[in-house]
Amino acid sequence: MNEHDMFARMQAEAHLHTPARRSGGSATDEARLRFQNLPTSTAPGAIPVRGLGDEAKLVHVNRLPGEHHEVRLAVRVRNIVVDLFAEQEADIGEYGPAVSSFAVLEAGLMSAAGEIGARLGARPRPAAPPAYQRGEHRGVGNVCAQAGPAARRLVAGARRRDLAPGDAGVSGGCKWEDGDAPPGLGYLTVYVEAPPPSAATGRSATAVAKALFAAWPGDGSAAPEIGDQAKRDHVDGTGSRILVRRANLLLYIDYHRRGRPSKAAMDREVAALARAVVAAQR
Repeated sequence: MNEHDMFARMQAEAHLHTPARRSGGSATDEARLRFQNLPTSTAPGAIPVRGLGDEAKLVHVNRLPGEHHEVRLAVRVRNIVVDLFAEQEADIGEYGPAVSSFAVLEAGLMSAAGEIGARLGARPRPAAPPAYQRGEHRGVGNVCAQAGPAARRLVAGARRRDLAPGDAGVSGGCKWEDGDAPPGLGYLTVYVEAPPPSAATGRSATAVAKALFAAWPGDGSAAPEIGDQAKRDHVDGTGSRILVRRANLLLYIDYHRRGRPSKAAMDREVAALARAVVAAQR
């Protein structure tokens, strides 16, 4: 991937299992064993999928909100195991939008798995997603407008870039860059995603957001009380990151300053901005 590109891939691998000679297990028994031991099936946060094959599991890998998303799906149809994977990684340093939301990647994998299952004689049995719950967000507001005043104060000579990936309003973002600093040495990124309820797993929108929040590790440092949950990450001495969840709304802020900024001061600025953006999201 170069600085002008977004890396994206979707792949599927199918494995046909035969009876075990030593144990005497059937081909289906062998497939069950493989399914149970797949990295997707054993990953933290993996959850059963409804109406797909004989058994299926899905997991979201939230490597970097808005910049690197992965969704994995494992399906078993009798003695055949299918392992599917979708990933997008964007370089939003100077070019490109944010990556697609997790809902878009999940829908793409589910569609591919449904087609594969149908060819194997197991037509999918789609289920309706749960209804939105009170207090959940059906979309995101204008992040550029909400964070703009703070960004112009925090980033010298701010050059703004809209990162919206065009995901029907469920995600959006904006980036401001220091006009006087070399690329990557002074910027502010604000990304918001409001995952919808999942038809695949039957999880509520808030449950999906909780899982995505848990999937981002942070650095374990103390986080301010914002929304329902918050966690921090400090990449180096020049940056402060925070991820906040309120109901199904996820807000990610990545702030870097050139020179030798005060870590405590940057953390306070990021926390204040997070509170303002969360409050503006209705």
